Amino acid sequence: MVQPTPKNMTREEKEQKVEFFKQRIEDNPVVGILDMNNLPSKQLQQIKKDMKDFSDIKMSRKTLINIAIDQSDKEGINQLEEENKAVQPAFIFSEKDPFQLYQLIKENKTSAAADGGEVAPNDIEIPEGDTGIGPGPMLGKLQGAGAQVQVEDGS
Repeated sequence: MVQPTPKNMTREEKEQKVEFFKQRIEDNPVVGILDMNNLPSKQLQQIKKDMKDFSDIKMSRKTLINIAIDQSDKEGINQLEEENKAVQPAFIFSEKDPFQLYQLIKENKTSAAADGGEVAPNDIEIPEGDTGIGPGPMLGKLQGAGAQVQVEDGS
């Protein structure tokens, strides 16, 4: 997946972004961090559309998000930074109960085909036996991934 080139932000823009996040943290009873890594933009737009009535998702650079958390006076907010292992983080702000919010996010989650170079979130198992794949580049890819592959009877 090709990532867009990040916009070079001026110091003032960064400070404004941090202030914006700090204000949103203070104004909303529920604040969370989502990992947007490998999330297709079409799926992101659908999630934002489905949840726009009760939540707001704002993306930014990880350092700006962490600075906003550090500078916030909200009680317990620093736990977000400690738990933040997101590659591409985004804030989610809401008035809704966090458990209901989590359930809605979970319901909107769908699986998508992996692009080249992505890490699979689950183990991939190849059962022993005939795969039905003929000789060619696909067998080379399986061998490159560490699977023991051989051609028998044309497949």
